[in-house]
Amino acid sequence: MSLHLESDVAVNITPELSALMAHVVNDPAREEPATLAEVRDELGAVEPGAPGSLRAQEHASAMEELDRLIAQYGGDQAAADFLEARASEDLARVIEETVADPAWGGEPTLGNVRHALMVGASAALLEEEGYDPSEETAVLVDELETLIERFGPNASAEEFIGR
Repeated sequence: MSLHLESDVAVNITPELSALMAHVVNDPAREEPATLAEVRDELGAVEPGAPGSLRAQEHASAMEELDRLIAQYGGDQAAADFLEARASEDLARVIEETVADPAWGGEPTLGNVRHALMVGASAALLEEEGYDPSEETAVLVDELETLIERFGPNASAEEFIGR
């Protein structure tokens, strides 16, 4: 079950917990999206202070922070919902180019940037950067789809630049 979270919930997560969540969420062996409860289970399975792990104090703080999040949002909430979203460097350039293009004239939303990509508005920019527009457009559309799934098509695209 996934709740709609405030868009700034990720900025309230400590850097240590955010890094841990990102590690679990981005685990290539993971087949299903990680939940808060699974992040807690993974953190609980690691010995505090072991090489490559959090120090005992950071470990205890991260466990407390996870417990508060689980109490507030539930253990089955997707951990990715608590990671700060930011456009890749390439997508940020496309957003900036789309917003600055007087011919575009649309609202700078994620949905409109996706539309601009689909109709080829960024092809010249991508070619200028040395990319194959057909390949790179697919990658950028996938990235946009992920952001749209999480924040909706009407979210301001500019919000994801430079986070």
